[in-house]
Amino acid sequence: MRRLFLTPFTLAALAVPAASIAADNIGPYVGVGLGVARVEGDAQEVANSIGAPNLTTLEVTSGTARLYGGYRFDKHFGIEAHYGTLGNYEARVTLLAPNSGSITAEVDAKAFGLTANGYLPITGDTSLMAKGGIAFWDVKSTGSGFGVTVSASDTGWTPLLGVGVITNLTPNLRLRAELEYFNKIGKESTTGDSRVILVGVGLELGF
Repeated sequence: MRRLFLTPFTLAALAVPAASIAADNIGPYVGVGLGVARVEGDAQEVANSIGAPNLTTLEVTSGTARLYGGYRFDKHFGIEAHYGTLGNYEARVTLLAPNSGSITAEVDAKAFGLTANGYLPITGDTSLMAKGGIAFWDVKSTGSGFGVTVSASDTGWTPLLGVGVITNLTPNLRLRAELEYFNKIGKESTTGDSRVILVGVGLELGF
């Protein structure tokens, strides 16, 4: 991106076109995001993975964090990559009779995502966003209870979809709010699999 060093006289003359160019948000950018993920796992799949029958429904929420960056080719299209956590949490699940008791499950999930992003400007400073792509995940889980500890890990990929809104705070600083859906994180035969819904906010810097 070209950088202009302006005198006070030329600054006044170029203020209007410079603001117009910045509002397009075209070019590279980097950002950091925080969010909350809701993990919905199939109870029987989790039960099978840790060798415990009759596991009750498992729903867990967790804080997440990520780094991301991308490139916008024009006002309507761009590409993006991110790396971050999908959950690092501890959950206690209850077993039904005849094996009454509880199991503590510790799960750590991370993902690297690649998406194509589409944008629809709705005002001079705000755009709607939709994106689709793939996420490469890494899940590690540990279950302990009844004097037994079982660990498992696995990697794989899943489709990734998302929607959001982006607004300009300054010509180069933008605020993002988004919702993402990861279709399947983990494997039934090892860690158990889950659907993940993530709601997050991000702060990004354009260049």
